[in-house]
Amino acid sequence: MSPESVLEILKAGGPLAAFLKDYEYRPEQAEMMQRVIEAFNAGDIALIEAGTGTGKSLAYLIPAVIKAVYHKERTLISTKTINLQEQLIDKDLPLVAKALGVDFKAVLVKGMGNYLCLRKLQDSLEEELLLPPAEAKQLREINLWSQHATSGSKSELTFNPYASIWEKVNCEADTCTFRKCPFYEQCHFFRARQQAEEAQILVSNHHLLFADLSVREEEENYDADAVLPPYKHVVIDEAHHIEDVATEFFADHVSRIELMKTMGRLASEKGGDDAGRLPLLKKKLGHFYQKGPRDQMNALIERLTTGLPCLRKELIQQIADLFDAFTTFFFHIKTGAEEENKLRMFQHHTKNSLWGEEVVPTAEKCLHTAEKYVRMLLTLCKEVEEVEQPQLQEQVQGLLTEVRAFAKRLEDACQLINNFVFQELGEDRVKWIENHQLKTLTNLHLINAKLDISSHLKETLFSQFNAVIMCSATLSTNRNFEYFKKRLGLDSCTQEITEMILHSPFDFQKQALLLVPANLPPPNHREYAKSACTEILRAIRASHGNVFVLFTSYSLMQECYQNLAPTLKKLRFPVVKQGEDQRQALLQYFRKTERSVLFGTDSFWEGVDVAGEALRCVILVKLPFRVPSEPIFQARSEHIVKSGGDPFMDYALPGAVVKFKQGFGRLIRHQHDRGVVVVLDSRLMTKGYGKIFLRSLPDCSKQVTTDLEADMKEFYRRTYPLVANRNSY
Repeated sequence: MSPESVLEILKAGGPLAAFLKDYEYRPEQAEMMQRVIEAFNAGDIALIEAGTGTGKSLAYLIPAVIKAVYHKERTLISTKTINLQEQLIDKDLPLVAKALGVDFKAVLVKGMGNYLCLRKLQDSLEEELLLPPAEAKQLREINLWSQHATSGSKSELTFNPYASIWEKVNCEADTCTFRKCPFYEQCHFFRARQQAEEAQILVSNHHLLFADLSVREEEENYDADAVLPPYKHVVIDEAHHIEDVATEFFADHVSRIELMKTMGRLASEKGGDDAGRLPLLKKKLGHFYQKGPRDQMNALIERLTTGLPCLRKELIQQIADLFDAFTTFFFHIKTGAEEENKLRMFQHHTKNSLWGEEVVPTAEKCLHTAEKYVRMLLTLCKEVEEVEQPQLQEQVQGLLTEVRAFAKRLEDACQLINNFVFQELGEDRVKWIENHQLKTLTNLHLINAKLDISSHLKETLFSQFNAVIMCSATLSTNRNFEYFKKRLGLDSCTQEITEMILHSPFDFQKQALLLVPANLPPPNHREYAKSACTEILRAIRASHGNVFVLFTSYSLMQECYQNLAPTLKKLRFPVVKQGEDQRQALLQYFRKTERSVLFGTDSFWEGVDVAGEALRCVILVKLPFRVPSEPIFQARSEHIVKSGGDPFMDYALPGAVVKFKQGFGRLIRHQHDRGVVVVLDSRLMTKGYGKIFLRSLPDCSKQVTTDLEADMKEFYRRTYPLVANRNSY
């Protein structure tokens, strides 16, 4: 069988045609499959927007499997969310195997950090008594699990381990000794990688895709193993995330806590005792002390007892001083007009007295001490390796690898700090300070990011593979792909680009209603939050709960929640908000709890699937424009102006439309779903660009309402008689 023959099989009948018919396959899906086949065969790029319910997964999986099985050409399928990855592996790919009547191997490839490292676990168990009771308990539970773990993946655990514990025992590329490790033959990660080597279809996430592309670019080899086994074709689902994920992946980043964690993993004090890799190394050297050579061992133990600990304390204090200086500068410069927790750095900031008198000298001092500490760590490792004791070398090999890795992390972090403080900013980059307020600490992040990643994507992705298929439910704006192509550099690619928009099969005229309350003040009005709360309460009452209330900012969500939660609870509407628990736990509670209301921000606008009566209403509080002072957004807007473009029409508006479509898409997930989308933003109807938002949505009834509750109840009366006939609360 060749990929070209699939549509002929569909027309002629047979097992595949019968299978697709059973799963309500439609002519549009056959057309989509044909587009994917053509891209695979011609080495093209395909952009496909396929609405909810179109079955896009099968349309790209069937050609990918045929290419893999009959042409021995492996395909990588990359997605943003683990939910879609698991759906592909557990549901869709088995269906494809049944449809085609073929056997093939598909593997969900996870990053190294998802797997348990048996060597690190063994070393960490020696520090169990130094850990707080809760952490020690988890370490013991992980040890018990390790004795019967099948995949060794974190997802196999029955509990969610503390980050501080998991990082002690997980696999890491820079701390791995590979074949030299005594546990190599039992290693869960390398067993998983062997399975990936044998697979014809790889499923991963976008972050892992970029990690793989980064290694391939560095080694200038796209046909050998890198982070992933080699592959010929790439399918990127949830492709609307690609620019943001790539920008985040290739940005330089360091934070106070990140640096302190690295220092703590080298050495720390726990209840009066020393913990970390350096004290453990000292302990192992002590075990072999009697075997000598004593002069050499004495020198090493002395350095681990006095020299390194003294320098470490000095460096820890200087790191704290440096980030305190950054914090003082941040709050001194930041004004109320700034984006909530970010301060973009400009050249004029370096002329500020606080920068010159506090940040610069503190950074110089810290970087000098760090350089000295790193040099001492590397010298120590070299001298330990020179001790001629085979048993000792076997015992400390893994520890030395970890110490070198942490030294390299410190070195890299210091290079970033040096660039951040002392290097002039080029036109192609943006840097900012980001504040994350924790319970007892202000954790500042320093970030230096590239503005335009389109050329990088062209060089490492679009020009290197036989075919690249990019699909999503939300790729187009105003019914075209111009925005998406321009952001990714596809508008200047030499490859042929095929485009397709496949609309959802759902009857949105019957299933959905979009309402905008009349007389709402504009979002920047001082009375807006109060008016929004009034309309939110009306919508919740009209739908009898089962409502998502989606915000574009955390502060507005908090304000509305505080105002509405007491009333909602009195009216017996169970209410939860983002931040109270993990996302999946909140969703599970929402699905199971009748009349519930969920307040959420960014992460609930997409990747959330609540079917049926469990979700009857979605309230989009504002049009999802990005905050104008957000550093990346602001810098890219300025770059567009310099290039002669319009930052609003070319960047801000299309991005908001994509996000808006995602929020709208939370409501109708299946053919029997019904519900109302309420938009509390008058700009949708009063601004000219509102038509672009509306034209980008499915064909449903859209109207301004002077009586939100009455119009919603009328809709539910027509479509949900059982709900409408219930007593009002």
